[in-house]
Amino acid sequence: MPFALIRVLFVLISAAASLNLLQMDARMALAMARDTDINAAGTALLYPRADLARIVVFTSTAQSINSNPKKVICS
Repeated sequence: MPFALIRVLFVLISAAASLNLLQMDARMALAMARDTDINAAGTALLYPRADLARIVVFTSTAQSINSNPKKVICS
């Protein structure tokens, strides 16, 4: 019985975290959509550069978790 309660708690926590991430993403998209004053090629490249940086961080984090899962879980 206590394991069922722990599972329910994990589901609720993950749902809350997902909702929070979705709200942050929506706020970021709204902030990016408001700033439509792109007047130079350098400014126009900032958004793809930011997306690529986010992808690099995500993949490096995923690779470090996959390469040593015990270290990540214990630390």
